[in-house]
Amino acid sequence: EPSPIAPQAAQPAPPPAPIGSVSGRVSVEGNSVQGVTIQLSGATSSTTATGADGSYSFGPLGVGTYSVTLSSIPADYTFPAVTQTVQVQLDARDATADFAGQWVRTAALLVSVRRADGTPVNTNVQLQGEGEDRTQGTNTQGVATFSELKRGTYDVRLLAAPDDFTTTEQQITLGTGES
Repeated sequence: EPSPIAPQAAQPAPPPAPIGSVSGRVSVEGNSVQGVTIQLSGATSSTTATGADGSYSFGPLGVGTYSVTLSSIPADYTFPAVTQTVQVQLDARDATADFAGQWVRTAALLVSVRRADGTPVNTNVQLQGEGEDRTQGTNTQGVATFSELKRGTYDVRLLAAPDDFTTTEQQITLGTGES
């Protein structure tokens, strides 16, 4: 007598073949940011870092929803969001998640202009560097204040220094939050 044939269990469908990618760029005020860690999570998880041009890419990826998250962000950068959700679809295979940030501007510089005898000087002080070019007049105490600066190096000059001043220009380096 022939043996009965046992029914075959249904095999799960194979996962769809990878067809797309997720890529983007990380920038701060239009400048590329290198070395930021980018984490991808979803149907596939992976980690990479931005290149010299601020770009990153993951792929090939299957259809699905993915979260892209920034980490290892320098403390003096701020981003409106550090995670974005994107979709890789059959009809939209390549998804983009760009992150555009800004410098944290918490540094300040107080410039005091006085003669050797301590008398305040009324003059204009110019601050240049790190994308800034500002001129501020001194107050009655001979002080000019520059606030909301990002970390970096600045050149400070007196535009109308008295003749008896030997130094009319100085370079100053500020850290985040420093004044």
